[in-house]
Amino acid sequence: MHTMKIKSLLASLVFCYFSISPVFAWQFICPGDITLPCDADLHDLNLYGKSYTEHNGYKSWLHDCKVVYNLNDCGVGTITRTWGVEDTLWRWVTCSQVITLTNVNVFTPKDIYWPDHLTIESCDPDADFKNLAKPYDHPYFTKKVCTRPMYTYSDSWFQVDSGCRKLLREWKLIDWCTYDPFSPAPRGIFTYTQIIKLITNDPTIHLVVKKDTTVFATTDCKGVYLKYDSAKIESQCRVPHRIINTSQYSDKKEADISGYYPIGMHKVELIAEYACGKEIKCIVTINVVQKIPPVPYCLDGAIIDLMPIDTDGDGKADEGMIEVNARDLDKSSYHPCPGRKLKFSFSSDTSQKSKIYTCDDVGENQVEIWITDDLGNQSFCKTKIEIQRNMIDSMDCGKTTVIDNHVDLSLKMKDQFGKMEKMPRVFLMENSTNQKMVCTSNSTKQELIFENLKKTENYSIDLSECEFDFNNLDIRDVSAMKNILAGKSVDPILLLAADMNLDNRVDKSDLDILSNLILSKNKTSNDLWQLIPSDIIFTNPSNPWLDLNSSYKNIHLIGNETRSYYLIQKGNIDPKFHLPSVNDDFVEVDVNPSPGYEVSIVQNRISINSKNEIEQFNFELIDLCGKKLIKSICTGNCEIEIPKVQEGVYLYRITGTTQIDGKIFLLN
Repeated sequence: MHTMKIKSLLASLVFCYFSISPVFAWQFICPGDITLPCDADLHDLNLYGKSYTEHNGYKSWLHDCKVVYNLNDCGVGTITRTWGVEDTLWRWVTCSQVITLTNVNVFTPKDIYWPDHLTIESCDPDADFKNLAKPYDHPYFTKKVCTRPMYTYSDSWFQVDSGCRKLLREWKLIDWCTYDPFSPAPRGIFTYTQIIKLITNDPTIHLVVKKDTTVFATTDCKGVYLKYDSAKIESQCRVPHRIINTSQYSDKKEADISGYYPIGMHKVELIAEYACGKEIKCIVTINVVQKIPPVPYCLDGAIIDLMPIDTDGDGKADEGMIEVNARDLDKSSYHPCPGRKLKFSFSSDTSQKSKIYTCDDVGENQVEIWITDDLGNQSFCKTKIEIQRNMIDSMDCGKTTVIDNHVDLSLKMKDQFGKMEKMPRVFLMENSTNQKMVCTSNSTKQELIFENLKKTENYSIDLSECEFDFNNLDIRDVSAMKNILAGKSVDPILLLAADMNLDNRVDKSDLDILSNLILSKNKTSNDLWQLIPSDIIFTNPSNPWLDLNSSYKNIHLIGNETRSYYLIQKGNIDPKFHLPSVNDDFVEVDVNPSPGYEVSIVQNRISINSKNEIEQFNFELIDLCGKKLIKSICTGNCEIEIPKVQEGVYLYRITGTTQIDGKIFLLN
């Protein structure tokens, strides 16, 4: 029995020995915890380690593993792998590996492809903007398993000019798997600004400008007011733009360079700005030339004796000669413009400064003295030189007969009302030399006298310098024009005066021109003077243009002649300055006759008398807009006080046994 106890004790000691002996060591090894990006490859977790046991130098891989996934919907969280095994003492031992999945730096700016900047340039950039395609329409990005990117944008518009807008589109992209709006430094949010320009443009666009021009200053020594056609843009679509000019003399710094320009050469640059700063430039040269001629005054004749010449040496003067300078016949000619230098000659050829007279010229000689300024402007006056032979002994000197080939012309002028309050600047043009003839001092306000004209020469009446008299126009002419349009006047002369645009008829366009002329007091480009013979006979008074021709201004002289004309100022069609005054306050003008009534103005009252003393009638005073100012019932006759009204034309209507319409003009 003791022997058995000893054997059992020996056996126990041997087991302990093997348990603590290095030869019998046993180990259980598990992979360590790791952190991976959430887009890592998870199809085989053994890639990230396996568990094994090691006993007596031998490794045994364990495959019995429990895996617990603790991940959110973004794939972020932990994966816990657990292995279990019995150790050498038959105890159950476990170990675990924690794999942490994170989305930090998984989605970065490198994964985003922002939309490109864009410039849309077309006739309708707004329509093109609505149909943006890749890569301009929105951000593109790399798709990853544990990211949830979403984007939005906000727009800020900036109007550069009428044809150019700039859009700043602020894109915002958020990865909702990493974005935390409550974090002081949130991750997962990305921003970008896309720049889009919308430009209205057309490749056919061009600037239309009236090219270089030369204008003549004929009334003002310092310069001239130039009315210039406005520059404009032409294109196949409506391209917004603005046009400016660099002229220091233009009234406005826009497309219209009209203004007062001094004498000289001026270069004006017109600039059309469009399509976000694009420009079209054009330079216009304006040459303002002083075209004012000298004012000629000649001596009223000169008597000059020939200097004697003895040609045969017998001691007696048998010939004579004298040289006369054109300047010697000047009598204080001058130039209206200070500083101009004058030359004198016997013809338009300035080199003919003098003229030699001999015995052949004895007697009276008609001459022209031409005055030319340093700009080439010319005028002339006519005088006579009487050549005498007092110091010549030979009786043969001076037998040549002088033939007078000069005539006089008288032009009598009256306006459309048979008077001429003030004669405009009317000249006579010598057609062969294109020189203007000035009337003599004997002329009156209704008669122009041109003396010493060339016989058989062709002349024409020149109205180009007739200054338009705005004082002759006012609102009464507009009312008279309306009466013509209403068929209340068929006076042929006034119909011609009412034809403002020279189209041989009177219509609303003439009324518009007259109204604008009165308001702006700016003469249009139309010729606003018309000349017709005073003895003209109109076969159809309602259509006087049938009897007109273009030869009225042409004159061919074969002797002294007097001609009479109507000089009609366009638009002056109301006889306001040619009517007798009733009193200091009012003037009455009847458009239609009133055979049954007498309408007059007594002091500040309208007096209406019926030839039928017991007749009852209505009297109405109406303005041109149709507003009734007075309505009164009268019997036989009555007087009505005139209300306070503005100056102008007013209509009246009398309704009794007959209806009578008339017109009254009231002056304040």
